[in-house]
Amino acid sequence: MPVRLFVAINPPGAVRERIGAGTAELRRLDGVRWVDPGALHITLKFIGASEEGRADQVSASLRRVAAGHAPFDVELSGVGAFPSLRRPRVVWVGMGPSPELARLQGEIEAALEELGIEREERGFSAHITLGRARRGSAVDAQRLESVAKRAAIRGSWRVESVDLMQSRLRPTGAVYEVRESASLAGCRAAAGG
Repeated sequence: MPVRLFVAINPPGAVRERIGAGTAELRRLDGVRWVDPGALHITLKFIGASEEGRADQVSASLRRVAAGHAPFDVELSGVGAFPSLRRPRVVWVGMGPSPELARLQGEIEAALEELGIEREERGFSAHITLGRARRGSAVDAQRLESVAKRAAIRGSWRVESVDLMQSRLRPTGAVYEVRESASLAGCRAAAGG
């Protein structure tokens, strides 16, 4: 039976709590299906429906890539939306510039392409999805923009692993489960490369 997979970085609980508290006013806005703070993550690669055998191959590739990367820090950098706060489809918390994160994501993309998983056509834009606009619902874009500017979303954490996630769709929303966690154990960053 196929499983829905993606590769993600899961923030520590304290960071998720900080994001939840910092976006409490935002989450009161109508027209958006908000992600539970306990499920917040940075998606590095969406894979989609896959057979179990493919999941094992993805896990092996993920371990190989992760082993070549040292842990690194990432920083939260405020609230925004795709395509814009005036026309929101996805409301997110942005991430500050991180060459290490971009390199890790690029290598995961390349490793999974070798397994026959199509490369994402859009460029990688590191973010944590807070919510998605509900189909057929109006989002008060002016209020969203005002509240987003006031949202106090700051902080950083050390990324020490990447996770292969399984998504189970429920009527109340998706439920995420870590299938495998691959530690960033390499010394590439420390060696300057």
